[in-house]
Amino acid sequence: MIKKARFKRTLVENNEKSSNFKSPTRSQSGSKPGSPKARSPRKQSPSPTRKGSAKGSPTRPRSGKSPKRPESGKSPKRPESGKSLKRPESGKSDTKSNKSASPKTIKTSTPKDKKSDLEGKGTKEAAIKKKKTVEIKEPNETEDGLKIKNLSNQGLTRVPGPLLTEKNIGIVNLSANNLSSLPADIKRWTTVRKLDIGKNGLKIWSAKRNGTNGQPTGTEVGQLINLQKLNLKHTNITGLPPEIALCQELEEVLLWGNTIETLPETLPVLHKLKTLALNYRSFCRKVGDVLEEFLHKGQVPSDSIPEFVFELPALEVLDLEATKINNIPKTENYGLREMNLSCNFLSVLPKNTYNLTRLTVLDLSKNQFSTLPDELGNVRSLVSLKLSHNSLVAIPTTISNLQSLREFFIADNNLKHLPITIKGLKNLITLDVEKNEIKKLPDEICDLTKLSTLNIAKNQIHSLPMHLHNLENLTVAHSYDKLQKYGLWLNGNPLKYPPKEIWRTSEPTKIFDYLKKLAIMKTEHLQRQKLAIIGESQCGKTSFVNGLVHSKSMLTNSESEKTKLVEQTIWKSENMVDFIIYDFSGDPTYNAPSALFLDQKALFILAYDHSTYSIERHQEMIGKWLDYLSLHVPGAVIKLVGLKSDLCRYPGQKEAEEENEETEKDEEDEEENQQKKHEVIEQTKQILLEQVTNHQTRAKDKLLLELQLLGQKINEARGAKDYASDYLSHLEDKRHLVEKLLTNPVNVIQDVSTVSSMDWLVGFKSLVNSLELLVLNSTYFPNAKRYVSDSWTKVSKRIKQQTKHIYLTWEEVTKICQKCDVMGTAVEECMKHLHDIGEILWLKENPKLKNIIFHLPRRFNDIITSLFRHDFDKFFELGEDSKIGNLFVCKGNFSLEKYKEVVSLFQSQGQIPRPLLNCLWFYHNFSSAEYDDLLTLLPLFEMCYSLVEPEVPDGCYYIRPLMVLPWYNKGEIGTDLVEMQSTLTSTNNETLAFEYEFPLTIPDGTFEKLVCVLQDIVKTRTDWKNAVYADLETGQILITRYHDNRSESEHVTILLGGPDKGSVEKSVRQLSEIVTEVLSKVKGLVWRINAPVSLWQNHYVYSGHKE
Repeated sequence: MIKKARFKRTLVENNEKSSNFKSPTRSQSGSKPGSPKARSPRKQSPSPTRKGSAKGSPTRPRSGKSPKRPESGKSPKRPESGKSLKRPESGKSDTKSNKSASPKTIKTSTPKDKKSDLEGKGTKEAAIKKKKTVEIKEPNETEDGLKIKNLSNQGLTRVPGPLLTEKNIGIVNLSANNLSSLPADIKRWTTVRKLDIGKNGLKIWSAKRNGTNGQPTGTEVGQLINLQKLNLKHTNITGLPPEIALCQELEEVLLWGNTIETLPETLPVLHKLKTLALNYRSFCRKVGDVLEEFLHKGQVPSDSIPEFVFELPALEVLDLEATKINNIPKTENYGLREMNLSCNFLSVLPKNTYNLTRLTVLDLSKNQFSTLPDELGNVRSLVSLKLSHNSLVAIPTTISNLQSLREFFIADNNLKHLPITIKGLKNLITLDVEKNEIKKLPDEICDLTKLSTLNIAKNQIHSLPMHLHNLENLTVAHSYDKLQKYGLWLNGNPLKYPPKEIWRTSEPTKIFDYLKKLAIMKTEHLQRQKLAIIGESQCGKTSFVNGLVHSKSMLTNSESEKTKLVEQTIWKSENMVDFIIYDFSGDPTYNAPSALFLDQKALFILAYDHSTYSIERHQEMIGKWLDYLSLHVPGAVIKLVGLKSDLCRYPGQKEAEEENEETEKDEEDEEENQQKKHEVIEQTKQILLEQVTNHQTRAKDKLLLELQLLGQKINEARGAKDYASDYLSHLEDKRHLVEKLLTNPVNVIQDVSTVSSMDWLVGFKSLVNSLELLVLNSTYFPNAKRYVSDSWTKVSKRIKQQTKHIYLTWEEVTKICQKCDVMGTAVEECMKHLHDIGEILWLKENPKLKNIIFHLPRRFNDIITSLFRHDFDKFFELGEDSKIGNLFVCKGNFSLEKYKEVVSLFQSQGQIPRPLLNCLWFYHNFSSAEYDDLLTLLPLFEMCYSLVEPEVPDGCYYIRPLMVLPWYNKGEIGTDLVEMQSTLTSTNNETLAFEYEFPLTIPDGTFEKLVCVLQDIVKTRTDWKNAVYADLETGQILITRYHDNRSESEHVTILLGGPDKGSVEKSVRQLSEIVTEVLSKVKGLVWRINAPVSLWQNHYVYSGHKE
């Protein structure tokens, strides 16, 4: 039998706030002490019988809260016997009978024993404390202009006459009075939408119909045609009249605290009824102890709840808690949103229950379930699932389908383990598995990053997952929130890791720190990690690095201590995680050479000044660096770090500080200011993340557009009459590249850290914590944990001992490795490892440099920074100084006037003669052999090109360029372009042109690199900033760079001329090989070759395609 039907309210609370209805307080499911069988009847304490009410007091609501009582020694005023209440004038209401007419006033005063002391002091402070007044205003009308009449708690014994005749009433609240009946004239309330007569001793609407003694028999109620909400809680009624079905707008009926004997069969006619709330004792009066035992054992089916209860068409909330049922019929009501079947004798549900696609709350706690079907995973709409106090031994693996689930209670069962598929519950906030037999938590539980409550108390767990620190929303431990367990709960487990002195805390950070250290200690072969720090110049990167390395504030002196190219520093955190920091300069001077030190396996920190960040400056501070990394190291892991957080200001802070200077600082004001500052910092973080997301979305859209365009070009090439297979292969290669870039963008961690490098190093600890966790993440850094032979360590030490050499050849490295028993393919693996941990620099992907090992990276860095400096103007001023000038004159062997001439030539055209190169390298003390070796080596990096000196020095020795750096060439070709084009076409019989198109972007320095490698095939040349004109073996060449405003793309055009077609086509092949080799080294660069079909058909264009 089904003993009771109660329908849990959902839409009650918000609506009752506006009408002052008082809903009964419900406790969380699972909070009852026992099953229905063990529950004993509640004892009602005797109370005096109210005048005119039913004998005894009405049933107290389950929340245990009693009605508001008068102060001690006082009793509420009641009307005298035989006297009626004083009625207000028409259109007005007395303050005692209608509280909504004036605001409520709550007065609190000090106790009597302190009152005299305060009066004696006579101070202003005492006067303030003596009396406080709070005004609470209630609305007088509904939103649509109907009146609100609140006559609750007035001691009324009958409804005031004027109230029955008043028009345009929308809400009537007569709760908590002494009403024993309602007049038949309530039928006049045709506009009333909410009627509250709860907590009155009414004798109406019993199972046996009343006579016509002035009380409504049901017909009158049926005339309340606009009634939407009806509150009849604690009114001693035993049923509802059939005429209730005439209230077609009715959405909610509350009947708690009544012993309902029957419900009218007309209820299903109420097509808008969403909530029908019944007391847990309803329909259970006839179930005795013997019958309850049969129901508990399943020997008798429960069938006492009317079937039409399950047929209410608009029902959204079904509450059958503690109704002593052991089965429910099939329900076809697919609009159900909440179903409470707790505290019953259920062991199985109808299968169609798992097809309720709108169900968000399912409470099956305190039943007899031992298994759950896989069909549970079909209820994908579930937000709250309660299965506590059953006999479950396992959770179905299909639980992972419930991706909307936010609450999962399964405490007090017989679970042995949790399924690994639990990681699919990405939105889970609360997980309660207390009082089970779980011995080990799956590591997958660490993927539930939204968890704010994890209760695993009273199990058999010996150790916690070492990556539990991923659950950052677990901010407290062993705490309560509104009498419910909140945060991380571990008590009652035989835990060894962490030990008692660690896990017995209210701060999970202590537990997480321990687990993180344990994870690091137990992580075998954790290798040194490269940490690359990039960002705009002067944003505070070097001061930030000093704070990391030295654990104290060490601010740099801005311009004078500005980083040159890159600074390398070895740093080991407190938890012994080894890093090598690459502090990259943000000055644009170093953009091209800094790419040599970029490594896709590094962890990148994109630093910026958080105090000056704005949407307008996003591209300058963040966007251009994301583009830079996307070009050179696609797929890199990037952590955003805001510096100078101490300089962040909230609106009005300046005025507040000026005001504080004139008055004494208040601690509360200081806390408020800090809170405002914190809010500004957090708001800026959110804005930054939004802009980063938008930036990446735009970059993706550009790639998708290029992919679409390539698809069109491929289709056109396939259908063209003059088909060229080389051109088609080139386009397909570019399409594969774009597809790869779409699937492998830079990975920006969606968590911004902010720090201050001032005295207290605010934010550093949490940042270091996150960096350590990132290193341990095998998804981001799969090579961070790898076994390394001791012989590789010996190789590293021996290589470092070769201090007399600038670099080592592959043959020299092989010999060193052989002495350390490293041979064959292990040599290459060893060099890879040493490069990954920053011990050496091996540019393996550059064919010209793959057999060279730079075993002293810092020395190599110094050589590069002698040619690329942001402070060349100040450096060259040293040569004009009276004290230092003699040094440059001596090193360069020229006069001061010639020195100025040479410097001017370098700063305008990038030409470096030998005397000036001696000045640039004066502190390196290179030998003659090393000097000549570098002149051959440096052009291989495509940063410069060398010129051959004449065997017999001439008078132009001091200005004849020995090396040229195109980056410093400031000459504009201007009108010379037309002249050069005319000269080329007029002096050659055959000319051809083709171009390289860069539809997205082109990295800084790409054209300069092309200019450098061009030196291998030219005889003479003339250079400008964006153009080169040169003589070849046969013919001439003109290369120009320009920006197409129409297509927003960059172009490099090549015009070739020669005596015949064959020589020109041969030059095309030679040039395309050189250019393609340079461009292919930039992994994220998208480019296309636009050339005549004849060149493609005759295979004269090299695009890098490999069969």
